Amino acid sequence: MPASAAVLHPYRVRRNYLGQVWNYGWSTLRWVRRLRAFHQRPAEWRETRLTAELRLLLARAQEQTLFYPEHFHRAGIQAGDLRAADDLRWFPTVSRRDLQSGIERFLTGDLTIRDRDEGILWRTSGSTGEPVSFFVDGESSKFALALYRFLGGAPRRPFSSGIVFLCTLPTSSIYSTWLPLFSGNYFRKLHFAEPESEAVLSRLNPAVITGDPHSLGRLEEGLRRGTIRVSPRLIVSSAFVLSESLSHSLAQLTGARIADCYSIAETGPLAVRCGPGKPFHLLGSAAEIETDAAGELLVTNLRNRFLPLIRYRTGDLGEIASEPCSCGYRGRSVVRLSGRVAERFEDRAGRSVDPSRVEPVLSRLNLQQFQLVQDGRSRLRLRYVSSSPVSDLSDLERALAALLGEAPVLTVERMQHPLWRPGEKPVPYLHSR
Repeated sequence: MPASAAVLHPYRVRRNYLGQVWNYGWSTLRWVRRLRAFHQRPAEWRETRLTAELRLLLARAQEQTLFYPEHFHRAGIQAGDLRAADDLRWFPTVSRRDLQSGIERFLTGDLTIRDRDEGILWRTSGSTGEPVSFFVDGESSKFALALYRFLGGAPRRPFSSGIVFLCTLPTSSIYSTWLPLFSGNYFRKLHFAEPESEAVLSRLNPAVITGDPHSLGRLEEGLRRGTIRVSPRLIVSSAFVLSESLSHSLAQLTGARIADCYSIAETGPLAVRCGPGKPFHLLGSAAEIETDAAGELLVTNLRNRFLPLIRYRTGDLGEIASEPCSCGYRGRSVVRLSGRVAERFEDRAGRSVDPSRVEPVLSRLNLQQFQLVQDGRSRLRLRYVSSSPVSDLSDLERALAALLGEAPVLTVERMQHPLWRPGEKPVPYLHSR
């Protein structure tokens, strides 16, 4: 359903506030304490706690799921073979294809109906590959709120503000809810295709704004025009690497702290940069990250007890290094991260522009896969896979003209074979510099 046609369902219930905090507030507090404990002494955490948590996770996976007993058996290894955290490297990896084969095989047998009701069964958008279904339990769903508090984004007083998640995807639901664990404030998913979206965002004036670099780029445009007026305490970017220029610009325009998260939907946030150009400091109390021989990042999720993901292949490339940082962090970080960079095009004046602005037009075409390539300021190629040729591209040409500031020279290539292999992450936009 197009965002503009989606129905906003507000839930502004404030009753039983103290009861909600009593029942679920401890989860957020525990996550904040774990984040602080790891950040202050990452090496000590790894030596004293990680091995024990990995043993528990491996045992649960082997005893409580349908997938891992056979998975471990084929690799000739058992959960009890782990003696130290570094032994994790001998265990087999898990791919997106494995998870796509059936989420029920990964869920633990002690998952009750109440646990299901407290959690969320979700599905990735497919923007970085074929969609994957996953389950987030009630305990680990509080981690994002704890991370916002840890990064200094908590609202100043109850019922005063909240969190807005910005979105620019071509089709996406929008919703609003009340957060008893965020000082009684709200969470609002806001799509820029909504009527008066900039006015709504200005009226809400949230304490935390989050989204990918595409949506934060739209935020920056509105701030510069003066059509968006907000003063958040924290802006959190995820999904793709946030450019240094956009990070600096948002900081200057809002005065907010800018946090760039390395995150995947299946696990949530995995690492955070303390500043533009810095490495991504691991959130080691939430997940263990390593690399294989090819440099692919492998994630073992420590926060979701009902959906064990052990050495899960992210499809992203990077390196793990222990480099002291000026912020005081002395633990391991992800450096030279690739595979999660938001591609930018250049307009007529040589300025960077966001090519995802034309995605709503592309989504209306009958395309199974596509890649839009900018070969020059006004020269573009559309490579696509479809069951039938696309004949009318006038809407796309108009959208590109508005994006680039001049009429494009658009060539079209209908491909006979898929643009990406199964499991490979697509690159829908490419600047052939």
